Amino acid sequence: VYTSLLSDCTYPGQSASLVVTWLGLDNTTSLEYPVMNFFASQFGVTNAFSVVFSALSLMFTYIIVALVIRGKGEKSDMQEKAVFVSRIAGLVACAVLAFSPAMMSASTHLSAEIFNLSLIMALFALAVAYYRTSARFFSWFLPLLLGVVSAFALANSLALLPGIIVLAVVLGFCAAKRGENAG
Repeated sequence: VYTSLLSDCTYPGQSASLVVTWLGLDNTTSLEYPVMNFFASQFGVTNAFSVVFSALSLMFTYIIVALVIRGKGEKSDMQEKAVFVSRIAGLVACAVLAFSPAMMSASTHLSAEIFNLSLIMALFALAVAYYRTSARFFSWFLPLLLGVVSAFALANSLALLPGIIVLAVVLGFCAAKRGENAG
């Protein structure tokens, strides 16, 4: 859907400013969004960059909703129904997000907001996975990965700081509930 609506030019405003700065056409402005700049240089500084990170944001939305709706239970008839319902809920959440005006606008041109959204959604998806896992390997690996992604998110934009603080508090409660050292 987003590729069919993708703008074939650079929008005036933030999109144009990012393109001009990242392509080195304007050296008077400081480099904004350094992590996003790194990824944009890998994909090319085009509007298609936002489509890729919109798809990632939708994928993380599906994972979050599906894992939260699905209960932790033994294999039973109810568990199979919970898996089915969680998949439907994830798809509905993705559809609502995908066709919201804000998401449609940010996904059709180069936008820092969509990159920041994908970072914060990745953090919350990792947090939900950490809460639900009981494997010993993931009990130390997921918090480490959360720290790395949080560092990238903060290096990119300080606007994500409130979300990361909320996430840290939630993870502290999760670790305390699991009987682990919350750090």
